[in-house]
Amino acid sequence: MARLDLNAVRAARSEADNAPHEVVLGYDKDGAEQVFTVPPRMPLLFLDHLAKLEFTEAMQALLGSEEAWARFAAARAELEDLVTIAADLYGIGDLLGEASASRASSPNGGRPSKPTGRPTTTATSPKTATGKPRSGSASSSR
Repeated sequence: MARLDLNAVRAARSEADNAPHEVVLGYDKDGAEQVFTVPPRMPLLFLDHLAKLEFTEAMQALLGSEEAWARFAAARAELEDLVTIAADLYGIGDLLGEASASRASSPNGGRPSKPTGRPTTTATSPKTATGKPRSGSASSSR
């Protein structure tokens, strides 16, 4: 039977890098930058909340308190800020991904509309002295 001592693994990680990260966002009432401290390694609870798209709870778990989250949110935090923290500090930006595209059209069961124009277009650029069409727009300078 194999035995994995996570206490020893954690101790080795702690010796290597146990300094918390600082995240700067917004300004306090005196105009000083607001600095937030987050753990050196991503808390599992943070990832759990992210997976459930519970962003407020995720940030509270990361920042360590509701008070810190309130200050962070008051600085007009955006989803992109959360993505940047996850990617740059914890290397998990790909887990958040991009927003999915909206559907092309709603299925209403009706017939599609008829095209409003001809299926082909003609060139609108002036011809050159050789009679060949120029590439680019009519207003381009050559």
